[in-house]
Amino acid sequence: MKILVTGNRGYIGNKLYNQLINDGHKVDGIDLKDGLDILECLPSRPYDFIFHMAALPRVEYSVNNPYYTLKQNVLSTSKILEFAFKNGCKRVIFSSSSSIYGNGKGPSRILSKGRRGREQCFC
Repeated sequence: MKILVTGNRGYIGNKLYNQLINDGHKVDGIDLKDGLDILECLPSRPYDFIFHMAALPRVEYSVNNPYYTLKQNVLSTSKILEFAFKNGCKRVIFSSSSSIYGNGKGPSRILSKGRRGREQCFC
């Protein structure tokens, strides 16, 4: 399969990237650590799957640099979804970070019993 991994130099993204290669997939990676702007450097070829792992994960950084963080976290996700749709990608897998919880303890319960509770949790 042809797979794109954004954030392939991050901790989890790198492990995923290497495992997919070891499993015999054709894998490309894009990472902010390489100085690449996801909004500007998406490849012109289609992919079967996209693992969107790229993000600026630090709350303090996002407060001090709100525009850049919005661009890289929100707008790039929108661009990835648009790219996937236009190129017939079968699935986009999005991974968030613990930073979405801010300085709190996070949710007390991630999954609730029953289908409706799970849908509300992940929307």
